[in-house]
Amino acid sequence: HHPSIPLFPWPKNTFVDFYIDATNFQGFNNYGFGSKLDEKFKLEIINRERAAYKAAGNIICMCQWAADSVINDYGINPKKVHVVVGGANLEEEFIENKKFVPCPKEPSDSNPLFIGFLGKDWRRKGGEFSLEIVKNLNSLGIRAVLRIIGTRKKDIPNSPFIEYLGFIDKQKDLNKFVNELNSWHFCALFSEQEASPRSNIENIRLGVPIISHDIGGIRSTMIENSYSKLFNPFPSVREVSDWIVSEINPYEKYYQKRLLSKKFSSSITWERELLKIKRIINN
Repeated sequence: HHPSIPLFPWPKNTFVDFYIDATNFQGFNNYGFGSKLDEKFKLEIINRERAAYKAAGNIICMCQWAADSVINDYGINPKKVHVVVGGANLEEEFIENKKFVPCPKEPSDSNPLFIGFLGKDWRRKGGEFSLEIVKNLNSLGIRAVLRIIGTRKKDIPNSPFIEYLGFIDKQKDLNKFVNELNSWHFCALFSEQEASPRSNIENIRLGVPIISHDIGGIRSTMIENSYSKLFNPFPSVREVSDWIVSEINPYEKYYQKRLLSKKFSSSITWERELLKIKRIINN
């Protein structure tokens, strides 16, 4: 489940299939993880990774972006490379048995429009841009709030448009986590770089609309028939805000789209995705 594990070369009679969200090449060059590493050492890591991919049975990727890197940056035969996005990191039995409120209330002075932000890295995941969207919506006369889960409080600016929820442990309080996501009108993800974000999958699994842009592997997480909007890379605040305004007017249109999206969400599970992996490995 990592491009460098197990360490290559492997013991005799060892068979390996990979399931990765990004390659080391992407980690070094797109995420910037290798900024403090010696260039020769990075090259050694890439070459060892390439040899491992060539010796492996299958390289299964969580997004097309990673698959393209395996093929183009490492020269691996495309027949060995597959894409399986994966499911939501949510307890399916709980989700299936939970009675959801179908949709948040229509935005008003007493019921603000909730934009959700879910993630640890405020800067890389586009927190400032999401906040600017909320500010712009308020300037247009729509009371809006940015609800934040998972980010360190010290990384977040002080703003009357932010409601900070801290970290919600899904293992201990899944009910609180699910109820919070389900209260959002939209979940925003405008990362500088991203491979295969589970936040998108989790929200789509619950029927919550995603607003994001076409960076890295995000496109692969915008599941077919889900209620989501994929903007061109790095859109303007006004472009995103105008789209949101058009979606909630009239609100009945938004309500119906959300209900329809929820009907398709049951297909976004790890059980179904693992069956895809099983078929790939068995073949």
